Amino acid sequence: MDGIDYSTFIMDYLTELKEEGFDSQKLYRLPTRAEKRMNDKPFTRDIVISDIGYYPKPHGHLVDRTKGSSAHILIFCVRGRGWATFGGKRREIGAQDALWIPAGEPHTYGSHNSDPWEIYWVHAYGSSVEALIQWTPLTLDHPLIHFSNSLALQRQFNALLQRLESGYTDHTLLEMSRFFVSLTSLLHVDAGLAQETSQREKIERVMDTMRETLAAPWTLLEYARHGGFSTTQFSLLFKRHYGTSPMAYLMELRMQRAREMLDSTSLSVKEIAAKIGYEDSLYFSRIFKKTSGTSPSSYRAGPS
Repeated sequence: MDGIDYSTFIMDYLTELKEEGFDSQKLYRLPTRAEKRMNDKPFTRDIVISDIGYYPKPHGHLVDRTKGSSAHILIFCVRGRGWATFGGKRREIGAQDALWIPAGEPHTYGSHNSDPWEIYWVHAYGSSVEALIQWTPLTLDHPLIHFSNSLALQRQFNALLQRLESGYTDHTLLEMSRFFVSLTSLLHVDAGLAQETSQREKIERVMDTMRETLAAPWTLLEYARHGGFSTTQFSLLFKRHYGTSPMAYLMELRMQRAREMLDSTSLSVKEIAAKIGYEDSLYFSRIFKKTSGTSPSSYRAGPS
């Protein structure tokens, strides 16, 4: 015989499922030889996943690491509730919350007794790991965030967990590194969607202000600053979301108000023009005809 312990060698390529006593759990720890191979290969050593798993509502789940972990920890709560204490703060964790515990940070976390959390989690280290985490909204000051794309995240985890059942081939090790990139990409995209929603909400508040200031309209710069934008950013985002420029929208609001007053009041054209911020009634009439296809007087008179 050649003296090689083939039973140990084979176990390097098989999955080690670590038992912790929770029904339907999945908990995989990278065997020592597979971890060494992952560190040796240039396409995996920058992102090494040492542990990964899934806990389906584990009652009594509690982890206490007084010296922290050598790897960064990401926990994704898909249902239920949990908590975590580190950095001198206790954080309550709910459904669709993501938590980052930095490497080396002493910590304690666990599930709530009344509504245990259902979590996916991963431990990772390597030169690219922290940079990838900080590419997401997770930061040292804000290590707990909400995420929206729960189904995509679960699919990513379940696909890798299923693959790990076949063992740690070189291709699987590569998939583990790629998984972490995909995982952080989901959070990065999620943040972009949240930012877009925030921008839309700010623009809609400016639109409310436009409706309130028709008698004395502001300049484009004033509306942009009111929303927290530069004029260029405001114009671009406004057109992207609503298909027209801010000032074209404002003009349409003014003409709409004019039509309402022509329909429902006996105010003169000059009075209506003044109420929507036009000092020159002739100029107002020209704008009205250009946008409505008829003069204010003809509009009020109705079809001939």
